[in-house]
Parts: sequence; C-alpha cells; structure tokens
Amino acid sequence: MTLATTIKNQAAAAGPAPPAVLRLYLSTDAVLDASDVQLGDDIAVRALGGGGGVTLTRIVPIPGGTLPGPYYVLAQVNATNTVFEADSPAQSNDVKASLTPLIVGPDLMVSAATPSPRTTAAGTTVAVTNTVRNAGGQATGAFDIGIYVSSNNVYDGGAQLLATRRVTAGLAPGAVSTAITSVTLPDTLTAGPYFVIVRADSAGEIGEANENNNSVAARERRVFLRQLHSRAQHANSDRQGRLVLPEELCRKIGLKNEVALVGNRGRFEIWNLQRWKQAHEEETATYQHVANVIGL
Repeated sequence: MTLATTIKNQAAAAGPAPPAVLRLYLSTDAVLDASDVQLGDDIAVRALGGGGGVTLTRIVPIPGGTLPGPYYVLAQVNATNTVFEADSPAQSNDVKASLTPLIVGPDLMVSAATPSPRTTAAGTTVAVTNTVRNAGGQATGAFDIGIYVSSNNVYDGGAQLLATRRVTAGLAPGAVSTAITSVTLPDTLTAGPYFVIVRADSAGEIGEANENNNSVAARERRVFLRQLHSRAQHANSDRQGRLVLPEELCRKIGLKNEVALVGNRGRFEIWNLQRWKQAHEEETATYQHVANVIGL
C-alpha cells in the first residue's frame, strides 16, 4: 500500500531540526507499543527549518500472515530519538495514527434485503432481493447467504432460517452478488409484524476483517435510507458554474467564508473549515451499524 506522511517542524524560524528517522507501523489500535509491526525500512527525514515541513510517500508491504481485521497505520518521527525536541523527553506529538482503520482481508456486507410482497400470510412464498458486497481488500472463497425471519430486527438465536443460497465463486474486492431468493414463511407464524434478515457467510466459512456487519434487516435498512435521503435538497449553480448551497443547510452546519471539501469514497463532504480541522485532529473511528453494513 502507498502511505503519505507529512512532517512539520513547529518551532519558530530560529529552531531548525536536524535530520531524523521516520518509521511506519501496523497496529490493532491507535497507540504505539511493542506489539506493533514496522512497515518497511527506516525512512530518512531531511533537516527542517523552523516552520518547515515535508511529505514523504512510500510503498510498503502488509506483512504476510497478517490476520483479517481493522488496523491503524502509525507514523513515528524521530524514531531513533536522536533529535532533542522542545517537549523532550515526552515528545508527545511524534506519533500520529491514521484517522480511520485500514481494512485487511475480506469484509462481507449486506447492502440489500428487500422482501416482496410486504403484506402476506403464514405459509406463503416471499421473494427476497438480497445483495452482498465484499468491502474488504481480499477475495473470499465460496460462502452461503442465509435468509431468516424474526420478530425483531437483530440476528440472534430467535431468527428462523428460511433458505440459503451459495456464492460458489466467492467475491473479489469490491464485487457484489445479487439474487432474488424465494422463501416460504412458516405456517406457524401468528399474525403480526416480522423482519426478514439477510446474513452473509451464514455458515461462518470466511475469516473477515469485521464479523459484526454481516446482517441487516429489511426494515432497518429502509428506515435508515429514508431518513438519509429525506434531508436532501436541490442545489443550483451560479453563472460561473459554482455550486450554490441552500441557505438553510449553510446555517445548520455553520458554513461561511472558507469551507473544507473532504473526499469520502464515491462522494465528497462539505465541512465548516474549523469544525473539520477539529474533527481531523480529534475524531476517532466510530461506526453507525446500519451505515456500516450497507456500505455508506
């Protein structure tokens, strides 16, 4: 993988820093310790004048045998402790973790779970559109997708298996498998609301980076998407082709003067510049369950 690391000498102009050493690590958390694995060799950092900076880019291998899972990349400057710094011996700002984890290995996520019809009866057949995506960086082998019915929207011991389908060829990174699977509801179901749950790798054959995002209930996904898209507003452009944001949205998120445009996979985000700087420095990885399992 390619890693870019920016190093800055925060001293005033009169405080030049001599050459130093940068090391990159792979870690299961955002804290550097003896269990972390160095990525590649030591990287030489040239001398930096006060206020000066440099960005170093390196291609480094992920060690063979690394187990699937989320990992942080840690960068440590002055790794050999040869430069006496203003905050020595603490040097508390010499280590920085990636803002979000790197996903190593395959990671199956359910992105569609839609039954039709939604009003039916016990013992009848329902067609369930189900889509599973490999959001990880490694191909999977063959696996099963299970379709369940449950009185709640959580996959647990109370979920009753209705059918499975086999993805015989597995999924390459970024690939999806979509099918419409017919299932028969148990004739023992009493009248009331039920949830159809789709679960990837229902037999547990695939070692994944995240084993907690393999299922989603149809209603849970539908409600989340409704809440997300209902807040969308139409935007126009001015005579110079610039995007004009609705005033209501600008007031709500405090947009004025300078803004930050942040790329995020297949879309970009518009931030209040100061809030973005704060989030960039302080934010730790968080996961909203439904957003995670449907790949948003």
